[in-house]
Amino acid sequence: MQIYKLSGNDNLPECAGKTKSDEEALSWFHPLLGKPLPSISEWVPTTLVPSSSEASKNKNWTYSSMLTSTPLFFLSSSSVELLNPFLNGQIDLYPVTFEDDLSQKYFMLKVNNELPAESLDREHSIGDPVKYGPKANLGLLSPIYNWKFREELVKGHDIFTLPDSNTTIYVSSRFKDAVLESGLTGFCFKHEYIDENPILT
Repeated sequence: MQIYKLSGNDNLPECAGKTKSDEEALSWFHPLLGKPLPSISEWVPTTLVPSSSEASKNKNWTYSSMLTSTPLFFLSSSSVELLNPFLNGQIDLYPVTFEDDLSQKYFMLKVNNELPAESLDREHSIGDPVKYGPKANLGLLSPIYNWKFREELVKGHDIFTLPDSNTTIYVSSRFKDAVLESGLTGFCFKHEYIDENPILT
């Protein structure tokens, strides 16, 4: 059973928060730099702009089906509609806006389907032990360079995270195939952390 790490297409530029407040809201996963992620009802949509980072500045901006601001993913309304069978009940969608085109509807993806730590076959997976923070010394890995999952524990789960990292998202072959068949753009599916031949859309 093939499980892929969801990533952004490196050939496309990333986006970023327009203001410091936007950046803090988008850094909810970071205990020092961000603010805790509120419920959707209390969420104030952040404003995004094309990133001015060195890695993005020479790439042509485009509103692809999925945009990224590492490690976050933003899905267009059309991609949410097409992928809904895989997302329903597994995720929260936080609305965001773009400064230069308010007609573009995107949503920050927050995966709630966290599988147990034992879903990963840790004896046959390779990664760096988590040494700092509340997850230190618990046998968790971040990043995970090569992963092997226990099929009986991940079967039927098309999108999920692990306790190791709540922003590292794994998806099934069914999810990947749905993206490819739908012609959605901006996605990258990796077989391993450093993948020389990832699947790009």
